[in-house]
Amino acid sequence: MPLTRDDETKNGTEGRGKMGLERWSWIASIGAAILGFVAYFVNRNDLFAFWKSSGRIIATPFLSAWNFFAHPVTWPVWALVLLVISGLAIAVAVVLFVLWRVSKETQQAPESTPIRWQDYRSDEIFGVRWSWAYVYGQLDNLVAYCPRKGCMHRLESRTNRLLDANSAMLTGLIATDSLFCRRCGFQQDLNTDLEHQKPNVVFEIERLINTGEFRHRSIF
Repeated sequence: MPLTRDDETKNGTEGRGKMGLERWSWIASIGAAILGFVAYFVNRNDLFAFWKSSGRIIATPFLSAWNFFAHPVTWPVWALVLLVISGLAIAVAVVLFVLWRVSKETQQAPESTPIRWQDYRSDEIFGVRWSWAYVYGQLDNLVAYCPRKGCMHRLESRTNRLLDANSAMLTGLIATDSLFCRRCGFQQDLNTDLEHQKPNVVFEIERLINTGEFRHRSIF
C-alpha cells in the first residue's frame, strides 16, 4: 500500500526525533567518560585544595563585575527623564523600522495588465501617425495625423501629378499623393495615392497584431 503524505510526514518526524535522541545520548556518553576519567585520575582532596588556592582568583573578575553593575548610583531627575525618553525613542524607531521592512517585503508589485489588441488604436506607420477603430473586429475609420510631437493635427492629402483615366491606362502610372499638415507644415510623400496607401497601412497593422509586436510600440 503506498504511503500517503501524512504517513511520510509522520515517518520523517519520528526519524528526526530518533536521530536527535541518538545524538544527545552520544554526547552524554562522551561527557560521562570524560568526567569518569577526571574523577579516576584526580584526587578529591587535590581538587578541593586547588579550589581553595585558585578559586578566588578565578571568581574575582566575575564578583567585581557583579559589584560594579549592582552598585547603586544617584542620578539627577533630568538625566533619568532623558534616559527614559531616549530608550522610548530607540524602541519606537526599531519598531517602525521593522514594520517598514515587513511592509516592504510583503508588498507586491502590481502586475502589469497585458495590452489587448483591441486597445491598439494608434501607431506611427510609414512615417505617419495613424488612428483607427474596430467595428466587429475589423479595422475601420483609418485617419492620418501629423507625427510631430505636440502637433497631432489631421493631415490633408494633395495630389502631386494629375492624370486622366486614359493617360493612366496608357502609361501604367497612377497619381501620387502627399500628406500635408496645415498646422506645422509637415509633409510626407507617398509612393501611391491615399486610397491605395490605406490598404498597405491596414496590412501592416494586422501584421503587428498577429506577431504581437504592437505591445512593444508607442501607443497613445
